[in-house]
Amino acid sequence: MVASPGREGEDSMIPIRHVVCPTDFSTFSERSLRYAVLFAKWFGADLTVLFVLAGRRTPPDADSPWGSDTAMEPAARERLRARLEAFAAPARAAMLDVKTELIEGAVVATILAEARRIPDALVVLGTHGLGGFENLVLGSVTEKVLRMAPCPVLTVPREPERSAASAVPFGTVLCPVDFSASSQAALAAAAGLAATAGAALVAVHVLRELPETEAAGMVHFNVPEYRRLLEKEAADRLRDFVRTNASEAAADARILCGKPYRRILHLAHEIVADLIVMGVQGRSAADLLLFGSTAHHVVRAAPCPVLTVRGA
Repeated sequence: MVASPGREGEDSMIPIRHVVCPTDFSTFSERSLRYAVLFAKWFGADLTVLFVLAGRRTPPDADSPWGSDTAMEPAARERLRARLEAFAAPARAAMLDVKTELIEGAVVATILAEARRIPDALVVLGTHGLGGFENLVLGSVTEKVLRMAPCPVLTVPREPERSAASAVPFGTVLCPVDFSASSQAALAAAAGLAATAGAALVAVHVLRELPETEAAGMVHFNVPEYRRLLEKEAADRLRDFVRTNASEAAADARILCGKPYRRILHLAHEIVADLIVMGVQGRSAADLLLFGSTAHHVVRAAPCPVLTVRGA
């Protein structure tokens, strides 16, 4: 069984007091709700299930999954409210403190406002939405929330290879490290989660392969030996990084070479990771461009949920 962090684990765990789970009533949202319930129970947090009515639209239904651009009548709003309550029923059955919110407004801004309403929030949402289309495209709700949220965000893929279980939510936690402040925060969070769950923690740093043009110009170097030297230096640095930031859990520290997101995803499949914890940068224009690379690709294609954590 997994112990709840409760108050005893607060020093080693990321603080979570409020879980926000936006929904569009799709099956993908149902998967997200299962993880939202799991985290809320695990941290003793309250849970808000949120549906945002984008503008004056009728509620989605089987004939019109995105609704229509007409003013909503009170009866239609009540039907939507009843549907939201039914959607949240599993969370209430889990004996959580559950609040449902039906709000009209801009989707991303409303989600972010709810995330800011109570300190130490976690947003849980899927990487897919109604119709099965991938949401992680430029301008999508999921990507904008990932880029702009001031709090951790848990993204749940379309079909997690390992479903959330009430007893053992995470058996293996994978944490990619690039030695930045954000990956420092991510590793500390991953270590706290792994220690509390009794899970295995794997920390990985990916060295980019030496470009062929650069390697070809180093004729006076023993290139394989040079690569081994780089790997050894990275391994030493990673061990120190893990020792400093992951004292709560023993970590399997690995050095890989190649395209970072590809090697991270390959390793996630190989070790059958239940959770990936990644650091993301701040919210400046330059940082948003950085997020669009490794973290973006991992979130899009991960075989398990991905928890993104911001550094100080």
